[in-house]
Amino acid sequence: NLVDTFELPDDCQGMVIRHVLRLGKRNVGEKKLSAQLLVGVLLGGEVAEEDEDSSDEDVTKPSQVLILAANRTSLQSLSDGSGIPLSDTDGEVLCHPSAYLNKILVGGRQIETDGPALTLVNIRSRQIIHEFACLPSDSDSVTSLIQSPAMDTVAVGTRNGNIHLANTKHDVLLFSLRHVSKSSATITSLSFRTDVSSSSHPLLAAGCVDGTITVWNLQTRRLQTTFSP
Repeated sequence: NLVDTFELPDDCQGMVIRHVLRLGKRNVGEKKLSAQLLVGVLLGGEVAEEDEDSSDEDVTKPSQVLILAANRTSLQSLSDGSGIPLSDTDGEVLCHPSAYLNKILVGGRQIETDGPALTLVNIRSRQIIHEFACLPSDSDSVTSLIQSPAMDTVAVGTRNGNIHLANTKHDVLLFSLRHVSKSSATITSLSFRTDVSSSSHPLLAAGCVDGTITVWNLQTRRLQTTFSP
């Protein structure tokens, strides 16, 4: 049954929710109710310009991160009723890196250049900590993010099929892989091997929008196998 609803803040009206990320549990309010935190990236691609002198085209507004707390009976904002604005970023996906307290990665595209965007945000101080510069400029927008079993390393999937392994501590690109498919190569999901053999035979699976799945050997940096729908 529907328990509660949350109305978007005025500065987020017209935006759509691109991604919801579970951050964990914390105590909220005087009764110390255990609440699950949800983070939504809200996009402005469908927002119409209100200026009378502007064209009829919709304007992409910078994304905002909204922090919500949910318990069994209510849904409330932990962001002082407003979102955390991201400068020049049209966000698409979220990731919470291991051991990064109160921090999340936001991936998407740069509104001005259409290049890839990867930003580290402190959701407690509501500040942008770092805007990464290590992703190749010829890559498309970021569509998938996942934490590697190794600390300070994430895999970044893009709309044009590139997969980048990046060190988030030093803002360094480790290496890149190319995801090839018959039609669209947009990376929609990524998953690292995490069993006991992952250290000796590390693998990364990548899913494409057309249903193709590729499995990469991270030691040789070569394609190991492909599954087609």
